[in-house]
Amino acid sequence: MKKVYLIAIMAAALLAAGQAAQGTVLNSCAQWANYCSGNYCVYNDVWHPSGSWSQCIVAESCTNWYVDACHPGNGVKSYPNSSRINVNMSIGSLGSCLGNVSTSGPSSGDYCTAWDIWAPSEVMIWLNWRGAVSPWGSYVTSATIGGRDYDVYKDGYPGFLLKKKQVSDGIFDIKSILDYCVSRGWLNNSGNISKIQCGFEITGTGGSTLRYTMNSFSVFVSNNEWLYGDFTYDNKVDVNDLHEFCETWWLAGDCNDTIGVDLNGDCTINFYEYAFFAQNWLGEL
Repeated sequence: MKKVYLIAIMAAALLAAGQAAQGTVLNSCAQWANYCSGNYCVYNDVWHPSGSWSQCIVAESCTNWYVDACHPGNGVKSYPNSSRINVNMSIGSLGSCLGNVSTSGPSSGDYCTAWDIWAPSEVMIWLNWRGAVSPWGSYVTSATIGGRDYDVYKDGYPGFLLKKKQVSDGIFDIKSILDYCVSRGWLNNSGNISKIQCGFEITGTGGSTLRYTMNSFSVFVSNNEWLYGDFTYDNKVDVNDLHEFCETWWLAGDCNDTIGVDLNGDCTINFYEYAFFAQNWLGEL
C-alpha cells in the first residue's frame, strides 16, 4: 500500500487531536469559556448577552459537547461552536475542504444550527433553524452547490447560504461553497481562510433552559498538491485508487498500515473514510 506522508498524515493527526475524548475537558458557565487541542477548539461564545441569561458548557472534547442555555429573545445572543483553527490557506489553494458534523438541537426556542467560515469575510451555511429567526439580507437565487440545494441570501456577508432541506448532520463540501462565492464576485481566490466553525446561533429560549449538543465535528483540508483518495498520485480519484482503498478496508490494529488513509485517528478504515473518498470520486486537480 502506497503511503501519503505529507498532507494526509497531517490531516489525520489533526482530526485525531480534535476528536479524541479524554473525559470532561471543559465544564464552565463563563461567557468566553473555551478549550483547544491541536487545531480544534470549542467555545461557549456568549458574544451578545442581554437581560438575565445563563449558558453552561460541558465538553468531552473539542468536537463533542453540549450547552444548557437560557436567554431572552430578540437578537442573537451566543454561538457555542466547534472550530477548526489555523487553516491558513487561500481559497484558490484548496484542493479539498470537507466538513462533517452531527448535531442535536431542542424542539423549541429560537435558533439556527450553522457553519461559519472566515475567508476572511464571513460566510454562513444554515443546516436547520426554528422559531423567530431569519437570514439577513435579500434573497438572490436558488443554487445546487456541492451536491446540496440552497437558497442564497446576500447582504453584508459575501454569501449567506440557507439550506433548503433542514438537516442535523452530514458532509458539506465547503470548497464548493467558497468557490461559488468567488464565482459571484463576493470573495477572492486570494482570501485567507483562518477558521471553520459549526455551532448553534441562539436567539432565545422562551424562558426555559434548553440543551444544544454537538455530537461530532471534523474538517478535512488539503491543498492543490493532493486530493484525498488519490492514492496513485495521478491527480485524480478513480478505479485505480479504489483498488488501493479496498486494500485497507476494515484494516485495524496496526496504525502504521493505515497511514495516509485513516482520517479520524482510530487506525481503522471504515465508512467514515469511505464518505470522504466517495465525495472526491472522479475528482481531479
